[in-house]
Parts: sequence; C-alpha cells; structure tokens
Amino acid sequence: IGDPARPWGPWAGKLVLLWLAGCGIATAVLVLRERLFHRRVDKGQAGPAVVGALWPRIVLPSDFAERFDAREREMITLHERTHINRGDPIANLVVAVIGVLGWCNPMIYLASGLVRIDQELACDATVVALRSDIRADYAKALMKVQMNAPVSPLACGWATHPLILRV
Repeated sequence: IGDPARPWGPWAGKLVLLWLAGCGIATAVLVLRERLFHRRVDKGQAGPAVVGALWPRIVLPSDFAERFDAREREMITLHERTHINRGDPIANLVVAVIGVLGWCNPMIYLASGLVRIDQELACDATVVALRSDIRADYAKALMKVQMNAPVSPLACGWATHPLILRV
C-alpha cells in the first residue's frame, strides 16, 4: 500500500514542482497584465484608477478634463481618494499574492472578483454618504467611466463589476 510516513510517495516532489510552475505562470500573467495597463496609463488611455500599493496615486485619462465636467471630476477624484484612504491598494496586492499562490483553486478567482466588487460598492456608498446631493450626477459619471474600461489587476478601478450593481 505504501509508506504511511510518505502518503504522497514519489508524487510529492512532482506536485510541488507543478505548483511552483503554476505560481511562475500566474506571476508572469499578472506582470504582463500590469505592464499592459501601465503602457495605457503612459499614453493617457487608462483611468481613472488608483495604482501603486505602497505609494498609491490616482491616474487619469488624458481627456479627463474634456470628458467630465468639474462636478464629475470632483466626484471621481473623491471616489479614488476614498480607495486610498480605505487601504484598497494594499488589499489588491494581498489579493494578487493570494491569487498567485492559490492559482489552482478556482474559488480564489471568484473571491478576488467579489473583493473588487465590494471595494467599488463601498467607495460608492462612502462618496454618496459624504455628498448626498450628487446621486444623479454620480451615476452619470459612473456611466461615462464604465465605457472606458481598461483596468489593472492591481489597481482600484471603476470597471470591475456590472454597472447595474453600482447605479
């Protein structure tokens, strides 16, 4: 039947190597997605979003001032500052690390998506609670942002869940 002290027998080392290979691939995919997003940021084609876990900053598209009026710009930056104040960038880094280490568990992907939805809904609730007179304008701003959806796997961005939940 085998050695009870080594229940996985000769498979243990192979399984660890398989897991490590999966971690490497998951890391490579994450880094590639992040690089692609940052290329879009550099071209002014991404955002609004918060990027950077340790030193978070808000990135805005190059047409931000033209696409959004002053009130919408204020709401959007308030939303993004709320992400920073809540510590969402660090949470996204932790979720990414868990995703890399748990690449073989499909529940990790489901949970990470739900975390992003929760982050966005929490920020929306905070912004509306701070400024209760902005509901309609805030919904319009969400619609405008939703139409421009490139999001980093590590960024706090607006395009991470179905718009109907947010409006």
